[in-house]
Amino acid sequence: MEVLKCIKLKADVEDPIRNDEEGLPLSPMARLFHKPDSSIYIIVMVGMKTEMNPEVIKASLVHTFLQQPRFCSLHVKDETVKGGLKWVNKKEVDLDKHVIVPMLDPNNIESPDKFVEEYTSNLSKTGIKMSMPMRDLHLLNLRTSDAESVAVFRRNLPPF
Repeated sequence: MEVLKCIKLKADVEDPIRNDEEGLPLSPMARLFHKPDSSIYIIVMVGMKTEMNPEVIKASLVHTFLQQPRFCSLHVKDETVKGGLKWVNKKEVDLDKHVIVPMLDPNNIESPDKFVEEYTSNLSKTGIKMSMPMRDLHLLNLRTSDAESVAVFRRNLPPF
């Protein structure tokens, strides 16, 4: 088993992700997720009482998630930092690439609960391009036994 090297951070760093291109090295845990034999997906499902309006959700994300540096940052290779990876804050995030609303025809879906289960399972088998922040939100306006619609948030931690 490979032992991870310690990361030394400057004591004067206030914001863990700076807005410049220099960025900061990834934490030991973040580097561990990038090992070749690691395939980690964090998937959160939330049932809603009503059908979701994608435009309202995107507008809300601008004032919530996009204000958090980690949600707008990329993992990039950089051999000049210990561990070979660092965080770099992406200036602009195109929400249209991160909020996915598949066109669903409830009349052609025999079991909405099973469909949502399979859809979510398939998310763990596909990745997100490394050139964009590794998170997406899938809005399934499909009535299940527990909800009127389902939001699925995915965080992808792929190996380099």
